[in-house]
Amino acid sequence: MNPDDSINDLSETFEFSFKTEADAAVRADATVLVAGIGRRRPRDPTGSEMPADFQIEQWQRLARDRKSDCLLRMDNTLVCVFRDAELALSCALEMNQSRMFTAELQPRFSLHAGLVEWNRDTCTGATVELARAALRKVSPGWIVGTQAVYERVALQHQMKFDSLDYVAILRGHPPLELLKFEQADDHLRGLDRAGTWYPYEHVTISLAAAEYVVTTSSAPLTIGRGEHNGLILDDIFVSTEHANIAFRDGEFVLEDTSRNGIYLAAHGEPCFKVPRLFKLRKPGLLWFGRPPERSELEPVYFEFD
Repeated sequence: MNPDDSINDLSETFEFSFKTEADAAVRADATVLVAGIGRRRPRDPTGSEMPADFQIEQWQRLARDRKSDCLLRMDNTLVCVFRDAELALSCALEMNQSRMFTAELQPRFSLHAGLVEWNRDTCTGATVELARAALRKVSPGWIVGTQAVYERVALQHQMKFDSLDYVAILRGHPPLELLKFEQADDHLRGLDRAGTWYPYEHVTISLAAAEYVVTTSSAPLTIGRGEHNGLILDDIFVSTEHANIAFRDGEFVLEDTSRNGIYLAAHGEPCFKVPRLFKLRKPGLLWFGRPPERSELEPVYFEFD
């Protein structure tokens, strides 16, 4: 999905309107809710022009009713800060239920929790930046929250999240884990119970006509240039023992043991270099040793059952 043109650059200063007259800066753990409109002046199905202002103003009223600590309106984006993650999530759900003309307005919502600093006029911190960046990866009509939000609300309220995707957001940052709050495509999975990800039965790794299966009880699949590996990749940029895929602690995990790294592109997401230990939760493609634009090997495909 292409970055939304209506969402401004993350380096911009955030100017807020507060319900209090205090000028002292507040620095606290908080949840940031970002609600965005994908088009500046969409038209309704009858052909008449319907500005996004009406929808944004409705969201502002909802956020005020939910006692948001501060609000920011910037073009077609509304940023709300809540000290209580539960209030932020309930506000997002209510905003999503109130959305109008989804196809025309393309409303979307993101939540991220962490340290936020604000006063009368400004709000700063990586939490705000990452919440706004996450909005760029959201499909119209969806709410996503990061793992930090999940940790604050899911266990207490036995909430059910329908999927978890890894998404590359900002250069210099690890991929964020985004949790979707609606029914998703059939390749996405739900939770058996809050707090524990329901595991797939097995992951299938494919290269050309060859297939390799890792189950919850099988030995790890080793990948590398050495002939002792289960999956052998003949390329000088691939290490002798480059990686392995195994089932650990209820998850299928990709471990990078190489010098040149592994690159992953999950379905619908951009390619990024994975960390040393990476939980595989969405089908996609892998490149070993070099990124796809430089690799001379076919990508390795993986999917779940």
